[in-house]
Amino acid sequence: MKSLLAVSILALFLFSCNSFDSPISYNDTIIKPQLEVVEKLDSIYAGENISVENIKKHRLDLVSKVEKAMKEVRDLEDYKGNTSFKEAGMKYLAHLNLIYNKTQNIDNLIYNFNSEERIEKMSDKDYNFMEAELKKYLELENALLDEQKKFAEQFNMRLDY
Repeated sequence: MKSLLAVSILALFLFSCNSFDSPISYNDTIIKPQLEVVEKLDSIYAGENISVENIKKHRLDLVSKVEKAMKEVRDLEDYKGNTSFKEAGMKYLAHLNLIYNKTQNIDNLIYNFNSEERIEKMSDKDYNFMEAELKKYLELENALLDEQKKFAEQFNMRLDY
């Protein structure tokens, strides 16, 4: 009898971990990490006076947040048939993970990109890479926010921004 009760409690706990009472809590699971990422990106691209060491420190913190968020979002089930919001969140996070966790020499690239003077000295290859990645990031962020708006409309949720 005790084992049946324990299994029942465990099943209820596991079910409740990935089910949401409202679209707001589902939204927050996807959007809260995005807001934290933007804050971290602001600290990485803080201007020409930030050192490579500080860029690396903030970048590693960013990567940690992105990896945690990827796990949380990946483990989400759809919300009442909506899958596109989650998929947009995963694409956004996966791209950030690729750039800030897998790109060789990214700290130095960011350091150079933070200053007009250093940008002038960047190779065309490095500059074009950073420019393309910034463009891709903005596209994925806009796609995520567009999906959030659609999700909000679908589930009659008001967005406060």
